[in-house]
Amino acid sequence: MDDLAGFCRDCPRWVNTFDGLSRQCESVEDLADGVLLSEVMKQIAPCYFDQHKAHLAFLVRGLESYYRSEHNKDFNFDEFLDVDKLCLDKDVSALKVLMEFIVGASVQCSEKQRYINNIMSMSSESQETLMNLAKAFMQRNSRSLGAGSADDESSDLFARVAALSSEKEELAAFSDQLEKMTIEKDAQMKQMLEELEQARSEAESSFEETQKLKRETLELRQELDMAQEREKHLEDLKQRSEIDNAKFNSLIRKLEEEKDILSGQVEDYNKLKSSSERNKERLEEMASLSQTLQGRLETVEDTSEKRLNRILELEGLEKDVEIGKKRVEQYKNSSHDLEIRVMQMTSEIQVKDEEMARLISDIKAGDEKNKRLARELEDAKRELTERVDQGVSSGVLSGLNEGFVPPEMSEKILRLERENERLKASLESSNTQASK
Repeated sequence: MDDLAGFCRDCPRWVNTFDGLSRQCESVEDLADGVLLSEVMKQIAPCYFDQHKAHLAFLVRGLESYYRSEHNKDFNFDEFLDVDKLCLDKDVSALKVLMEFIVGASVQCSEKQRYINNIMSMSSESQETLMNLAKAFMQRNSRSLGAGSADDESSDLFARVAALSSEKEELAAFSDQLEKMTIEKDAQMKQMLEELEQARSEAESSFEETQKLKRETLELRQELDMAQEREKHLEDLKQRSEIDNAKFNSLIRKLEEEKDILSGQVEDYNKLKSSSERNKERLEEMASLSQTLQGRLETVEDTSEKRLNRILELEGLEKDVEIGKKRVEQYKNSSHDLEIRVMQMTSEIQVKDEEMARLISDIKAGDEKNKRLARELEDAKRELTERVDQGVSSGVLSGLNEGFVPPEMSEKILRLERENERLKASLESSNTQASK
């Protein structure tokens, strides 16, 4: 029962894989009249099926002739197929027997590879149903051939089907891989487009950045001037500090020498204290002087320490100035490059403006010359008309009546027309260049 359900589901699908059918097969009942099946066999073996006859009787006779001539197999369809029952009652079992022979013909004909590929493109359930039909045909065929030959042919057929199934799976995997690669490429292309859009935005903002850098350059120049003045002032302070330090060092050495002398005198005073009162007074004076010098020494040491701290502070400022100089040099180089680019762009714009002004001048001159020539042409035509109306001489009048125009007037008119055409062409060319 399940086999018949699969047959009713999958056979219409297989029939619809053939091109050029008169109608689509919706169900197995559409196959009972033999019309669609005859059209299928016309594609499989066109020599054995009449193009203008399509019903069950002609289909059965065509199948008998096909198997007898092409495969040397003499089947008697009356033994296992009731054509009347199939035609009148649309018996599914009888239709299944007929489909065994049609599927068997499709997998044994000269175009069998194409029909096998069509089967392999269907679902796995449909493939199984059609392979069962082919297998049933092979078993039925074993009556007219040896059993071993039928089994070999069936095994070969199923081996080829298995190989095609494996190839189908590999192609499906390769198709999935290609789809993933396509998605990755699309993502990369999207990223590139975003990067290009970002680059375009950066290019649009380059002019504003140039103006900003110009302003920064001016500010840095002012800072540089201030830093140079400050550096000069620091150099002066440093020189003064060095001079003061030299003086203080000299004074300290002098005081140390006096201290040594006083120390020696104190020792002499201690030795001579008992011998002379006068030396005692002198020693007291020297002690007082020593105290005074000690105070001065402490003052000098305090001042020297302050000077040393000032020197260290100035050295730190000098390092900051050096760093500022380097940054200023970098900004100078960047500002110089930007100024060169701005000058180049300004020069190009001036050249374009001059060329545009020249083209506009040429256009205006061409318009004026064209108007002048048009006026001359109108004057010449008016003069010719007046001469014709006045009839200056009988010879000219008779010539005009015969379609003759005086040579000097014809030449003047032709010259003015040629000049007018040349100016029009020149004006169109100038307008084209100006639009570019």
